[in-house]
This record gives sequence, C-alpha cells and structure tokens, in this order.
Amino acid sequence: MSVKDGGNIPLKYSRFMAGLLAVLVAACGQAPEKPSGKDPRACFPAEARRWIALKSDSDKPAPKVESKASRDAVIYVDRSGSMEGYLAGATNAERPFHDIVSTLAGSLAPHGFRTHHRSFGTTVSENLPDGGSKLLDRASYRCPQAGACDNSESRLDRVFAQIKSTNSPLSVVVTDLWFTNSDIQSSGIAALQPLLTDLLFADKVVAIYAIAAPFTGKIYDLPDAGTDKFSVPYAGRHPLYIVVVGDKSAIVDFEKGVRGGGSNYLAAGLENGTIKRALFAIDPGPESPAEAAPLSAGTDPAVRVSNFQLPPGVAVQRFLMRPDRSIKAGPRVAEPPSWAGPKASAFLPGAIWQGPINVRTLVWKQSGEGCSDKSWLRQNVAQTGWKAPRADGAATFTLAPDAFRGALSQKGIYLITGEVQRSSVTVPNPQNMWMRGPWNLTPEAAATTAGSAPGLFPTLNLSEFGRIMENALATAVERKDQPITGFTVLVKVED
Repeated sequence: MSVKDGGNIPLKYSRFMAGLLAVLVAACGQAPEKPSGKDPRACFPAEARRWIALKSDSDKPAPKVESKASRDAVIYVDRSGSMEGYLAGATNAERPFHDIVSTLAGSLAPHGFRTHHRSFGTTVSENLPDGGSKLLDRASYRCPQAGACDNSESRLDRVFAQIKSTNSPLSVVVTDLWFTNSDIQSSGIAALQPLLTDLLFADKVVAIYAIAAPFTGKIYDLPDAGTDKFSVPYAGRHPLYIVVVGDKSAIVDFEKGVRGGGSNYLAAGLENGTIKRALFAIDPGPESPAEAAPLSAGTDPAVRVSNFQLPPGVAVQRFLMRPDRSIKAGPRVAEPPSWAGPKASAFLPGAIWQGPINVRTLVWKQSGEGCSDKSWLRQNVAQTGWKAPRADGAATFTLAPDAFRGALSQKGIYLITGEVQRSSVTVPNPQNMWMRGPWNLTPEAAATTAGSAPGLFPTLNLSEFGRIMENALATAVERKDQPITGFTVLVKVED
C-alpha cells in the first residue's frame, strides 16, 4: 500500500520515520518542547550540516542572542603626509576620516570588540593612548624636523605581516593605498601577494571599502615621464580606503557595527552604494547560507514536495519519490525539482565569487537512530543530478528519478547534498571592476591628471592592487577544497 502525504504511515515504514525523529529529537534534547543548546544539525553528516537551515518558532519570542566574548580589533591608520588632506578637506557634513577614527571603536563595542589604535608609515607603532585621539591632529602627519620623518612611506607590507603574525580577529587598515615603498619592486604591491594569499588560505576575509572623501592637501609621489616624482596641491575628492581583515563572523559584525554605529555618513554610504566594496574570501557565503527550500517544486508526479513530520529545530526541504509514477511518454513534459546557481544573492555583498566551478553530489541513507554520522550511511560521492557546468560558471541540478535510480535503489530515507566548488577565480573579476575604472590612475596618465584638476583624483596603481588581490584569492582557492554554495534535502523513496 502506498503512503499519501498527510495520511497514516504503515508499520513497515514507521522504522524510518521513528529513526529520523529520534535523531532530530536527540539533537534538541529529550523532547522537542524543551530543546537543549545543542545545534540540531549535529545529528546529520558533517558535510551536509552547513546547508541545513535552522527553524525559528514564530509563535515564541526570538531567543536572546548572547553577547560575544571580548575580541581584539586593531585599527591601523596610515600616517603618511598625504593623509593630512582628509582632515583639512573635511566638512561638517562629510568627514569620513574623522568618523572612522573617532566612532569605529564605539560602533564595534556592542559586537564584543575591544579596539586598539596604531599608526604606520615606514614602521608600525605600538598601541596609541587615548583611543588614538592624536590621529585627528594634523601635526601627526607632518615631519617634526628635517631628516627625522617616519611618514615618507606607507609600508603596507609590514602592516599585513603584523596582521598575519598576530592573528587578530579583526584588523582595520585606514589608508590611501598609495604605494611608494622604495625598498621593494613594483611600488610595493608585489610583496603583498604572498601575505594576502596566506591570510585568505587561513580562512581570513579581506574586505576593501572605498570612499570618495573630501580632500584638501598635496598628492605626493606622482611619477613623471622619466624616473622622477612630483607632487601637486589638490582640492576635491580623493579615495580613502578601509581594508578590513578578519574571520568571516568578524567581518559581518564590522558591517553591522558601521551600519548601526555613530556615523550616519558611513552607514548611509554602505546602504546606498556610494561606498565601493570588494570582498575577497575562499568561502564568500554568509554565516548561515542554508535555504529552507532550495529546490523548485517541479511537476513530476514521481517526485514531489512532501511534509512528513520534522520536530522543531531544523527546516529541511523534503520530497517523496515514487519512481513508478514517472511519465514515460506523451505530450506533457514533467519537470523534476531543480536547483540553479551560483547566484549573486547567495554571497556576502561585494564578494568576488565568479570563477570556473566543479560540482558534486553526496548521498546518505538513514541506517540508525544514534545522533552521529553513524546514523547515516554514505552511498556515493559523484556528480549525480548535475548538468555539465557552463563556461560562465553556472550549473543546474535536477532531482530526476531516473538519474538517482542507482543511488536511491532501496526504500528508505535519504539525505542528498549538492555542492558547487570554485577551481579558481575569474581574472579580471566583474565584482571589482570599479578598481579598474575611474578610481584607478595609471602611471602614464599621472601628469595629465595632475594638470586637469579632476573632481576625483584617482589612486595610483589601484588596478594593479586589484589584480594582486584576485591572484592571491585564485592561489588560495586552488590550494583549498572549499564549496561556495550548495543545498541539502531529504528524500523518502517508496514503491
């Protein structure tokens, strides 16, 4: 006898349902009404958990979010002479440099961050007293006497080396990204790539924010047609950058802090897009990327959405598969449930995610009632259900009974996970094209730009920095097997 959704479950199938319920209830405590603090996804195979959504109880108030343990955040402020222009150019309405230095610590505090300020030029300072208040003093960016300057260069390579060695949960670098390092080649940019690669490979996220900030001061170290450099006075807008390095949760909390913090200017810029953004990560998805219903419902009567009972705690899309009901021929085309991606909406805002991809399918059959991986017996790891990925990096999965006939050959409850992995990164990447457009100044155009008094004085070699970031991410991606998006569903196979 077949089972209809919502009807009684025959005894011969009750073992499967009882086992599934026991597994999930065990994860939530002794009874669904009194869940413990354990993540209910822990009873599923580790590879599938990330794509299983947690279910919220709309009839009860949302649980109180516990404050995160105190974490250190270090704000590194570029003290090169050009940075004074951001202080001098500030207005009452637009003062992003002031806002970053003076309000960021308060914005991050509700998210558990204990903030310290440092400055850097040729060297990196120790923690500054009084919350870095002197960083708002224009004299901090000037030479006290000839020959005693530490602000002639911005040694970003030393800053990122310190970030790597200290492994701080969150590091914030405030700079104009103007590379003038005379000790290493390629304007100091090339030395950053191995450092950035190592940070990305260690699962750090590097987020770059660009602000068209008001500026009144000097633009230093512009290359001329020969081998010399020159400087020009300038009043207008000049890009100010915030480069943030940290764990994914710290980066997410950084944005939350800025959006809800003390600077309306910075919050509005993130909201309306006037602050440019590029986010580099091996795993560019959000902290909780799972969808409750990732596959389309389809129209195939052999595999349709089901609602067999799940206790509170998880939201997993469920299907009932009856292969004998497949439409073999006729004018009507039956579409099985399907998934298509990757989609930009599946990733953090500004994430660099495009690139060549690989796909895989993982299948487990429920085989026990214990709350562990042993409750699920792996069937195979293959590409079942996937169409060959297109050249543009798009892929389609279908839950077609014929395709899964071998993997789901027996009656029972199965867990199916589909994943998309990058094998590299598209270079140049469409997500950070702004780093190659009007915000970028090539050395060949420096003299012409300096003489034209542009509304926005662009950043020297910004496109090269973007390329270095893309290459660092591509290298890290190629070294690490990391899915970037995916899904998990439950399938009950019957006659």
